[in-house]
Amino acid sequence: MPKHFNWLLCSFASLAIISPAWSAPGSTIDSALQEKNYEQVLTLTNKVLKDDPTNPDARLKQSVAQMELGQTSLAEAQLNSLRRDFPANPSPLLNLAAIKARQGKLIEARDLLERSLQLDPSLVSAKESLGNVYLGLAWQNFQPLASLQPAQAQRWQNQTHGIEVLLNGTALAPAPVVAQQTTPVSTEALPVNASDAAITAAVERWRAAWASADLTQYLNCYSTDFTPENRSKTSWLNSKKVLLRQARTIQIDVTVLSITTNNEFTTVLLQQNYRSHQHQDSGVKELKLVRVADDWKIISEKFTPKISSTN
Repeated sequence: MPKHFNWLLCSFASLAIISPAWSAPGSTIDSALQEKNYEQVLTLTNKVLKDDPTNPDARLKQSVAQMELGQTSLAEAQLNSLRRDFPANPSPLLNLAAIKARQGKLIEARDLLERSLQLDPSLVSAKESLGNVYLGLAWQNFQPLASLQPAQAQRWQNQTHGIEVLLNGTALAPAPVVAQQTTPVSTEALPVNASDAAITAAVERWRAAWASADLTQYLNCYSTDFTPENRSKTSWLNSKKVLLRQARTIQIDVTVLSITTNNEFTTVLLQQNYRSHQHQDSGVKELKLVRVADDWKIISEKFTPKISSTN
């Protein structure tokens, strides 16, 4: 499978922890989690862990905040520590699966979810998450077939669209999850949610259009309200036309680093590696997307190169 398919459909929402055993429902930490105030979650869990360094629920909640703040390595370390301390509890496995899915490592996410089901075969959240991961794996395999078999492109596009519909449908209104009575980490996380699948699909369409120098499809990925950085929209558009027309070959690989959402837009951070016969660079691309009808469109973008770059 081509390298640039490795990350597709990886941005399943991280797992929110609810109804902890060590604090009453409606506690400040729970409220901060529900309000997505992850900096506050870190502050509050640090206070708990200062007095009780082994508190499993505080450690679990802290890992969720770390995930959402992009502190992935810290979150993984915390969850792996919980996994070692409480090998019979599925909660760390579920949260690790969310991280792997967000990173596009769907096989690893699948394996973690299957292990959680070995510990508790009745885990609805793990079953739902596993189904979403398998849909993501199916999407990865169907998506490139349209270019490999142009004569049957419509067939394969229909297949991938059908999977996207299923993924979007599973994420419309996830039901509340009641905490599982498991000790010592007596919580159950929400499932690996596919609500961001449409966003990653939109990002892949943007990448694929760029790589194929398809100006029409490339521009279709942008909102009519798109605002280029440090230049006029006309200047940006003219430069894109020239670059795409002149490029003989374009290789563009992206890896999702994080996805965050607020009331206005969704921000996607990507590790971007670009190469053409004229230029190559690598760095972090920030895309901000807004919902437009049934799709997501780019409203702004910013590239921070590792080295000096004109991209």
